[in-house]
Amino acid sequence: MTDSTLVNWLLENGGPIVRYRTAVELGQPSRTEENGLRKDLLSSPLVQSWLNRLTPGRIHNSKDTDFENAMGKLVEFGLKAGLTDFDKRTAPFRAGFSAMLAGRPGMMRTLNAVILASGLVRAGYEHEDSVNEFLLDRLDTLYRTIREAGHDIYVDADSYAGIPGPWRRKD
Repeated sequence: MTDSTLVNWLLENGGPIVRYRTAVELGQPSRTEENGLRKDLLSSPLVQSWLNRLTPGRIHNSKDTDFENAMGKLVEFGLKAGLTDFDKRTAPFRAGFSAMLAGRPGMMRTLNAVILASGLVRAGYEHEDSVNEFLLDRLDTLYRTIREAGHDIYVDADSYAGIPGPWRRKD
């Protein structure tokens, strides 16, 4: 099967998500074709269901309504910055990023900021100033850590007492 045969098969047989991503990422659709595929994508019940889950609340956890899960799914569906409904849904996260960074420092704040920033960048919001500043600072911190402490991050598990059973003897 040739690449063009496969692309055509996906366009003919895929659902709205597969057709949109195939056309945009592997094909060269006309503006009219792309607009029609985008309309089909955004009106898909599956996409709408996940868009409705992208609401302010928890950033990191296992629920479908937590940012990392809803945003990850939507990006995999092909949604990106510039799509009006997606921009509206991500606006509270983008607007609240700086305020979150100004909050109480700690491991969870940093973890939430890393998750938010990576999700926003994957979705195409790489030009948000606070996100860029945070990511550059994180890269600098990681670089300094590696430069000063080395890259051997594993320790002998026997040196730590009280590690819960499921995590014992793991790197």
